Amino acid sequence: MKFEAYSKDIWKEDYYWTPADANNCKILIKKLKFRLEKQKKQITDEAILKSFDNLLLYLPDWHKEHLSMMNINSKFNEIVINMQQTMKSKNKNSTEGISYE
Repeated sequence: MKFEAYSKDIWKEDYYWTPADANNCKILIKKLKFRLEKQKKQITDEAILKSFDNLLLYLPDWHKEHLSMMNINSKFNEIVINMQQTMKSKNKNSTEGISYE
């Protein structure tokens, strides 16, 4: 999973998964699926992973410093809004959700 590689890159340590992390991950997947549905995109494992990768790519600095599945899940809407604003400022084409192709 990209999250593990991403966290190791930031912290230089392996991420220790707890049952709460697994639960937050499941909830986050539901949120990603919801965003894909709203965009009328096909919901596949690959689309979900790509959406998650994009979410990690546009994490604000505070979330990078406090990286955890709980923080990403609990601040999901805030992260998405920040991501959309960042992409708009960079003149990207699509700003409606998480999956940008």
